[in-house]
Amino acid sequence: MHRRTRALVIGVVVASAVTAAGVAVAGSRQPIVPSTTLAWQSFHRSGPSYTYGSDFGSIGLMRPTTITVDQPSIMVVQASFTYRTSRDPSVASLSVVPAGKPPSRGLTAQPDQRPLAAAVQHRSPTVAFRVVMEPGTYKVSLTLNSGFREGGAHGRASDVQLQGQLFPTP
Repeated sequence: MHRRTRALVIGVVVASAVTAAGVAVAGSRQPIVPSTTLAWQSFHRSGPSYTYGSDFGSIGLMRPTTITVDQPSIMVVQASFTYRTSRDPSVASLSVVPAGKPPSRGLTAQPDQRPLAAAVQHRSPTVAFRVVMEPGTYKVSLTLNSGFREGGAHGRASDVQLQGQLFPTP
């Protein structure tokens, strides 16, 4: 299956002085307009997943979106996606990991998890997270996991759209 990731950077409030931009999305070919509030967006056809059997478990990850933050900011991320699960409820989380660091060194999103109802048929929720950011480059992705890790639990998300907006802090 061919994976496609698209990222778009949008200047929301343009500053009159030419200064360094607050955020850039890696791979973007468009110049970034200096601004005080910036937004980014990415789309992923294939999303996160999980599977648990009686004596094993696995979590499938989605390809992260790379963003660079040039000033301390509060980032608000909305994730819209389609998902389907077994009979058990699931949870969605936002993973924000500094580039070059292991996932265990990621930033804490608030809330840390969003509950999702069991969905034998496809459902399409939108969930939001808030993260305090320092200057740096980060890998941002959605994760999906079972609320109960029992044999036969499984879930998969697709058509994941992440929209982030950064608000510089003083």
